[in-house]
Amino acid sequence: MTAGRLRAPRANGDLALHVLETMSALLRSSAEGRRIELTTSAEPPAVVPLTAAAQWRGYDAHWAAQH
Repeated sequence: MTAGRLRAPRANGDLALHVLETMSALLRSSAEGRRIELTTSAEPPAVVPLTAAAQWRGYDAHWAAQH
């Protein structure tokens, strides 16, 4: 869980291992000219909710429209 939150972190060890295996398999597949079967899997993280650009940029749209 993240500090002060009740949700799991978006990236975790399972995801990191799967990404590493995928990258390694791509290189190996290219070098050997064949498909490489992956042995790991990971649950996709939860979707990040869309936020208005003004909110994540730290200013409001009214101010931005005037400047």
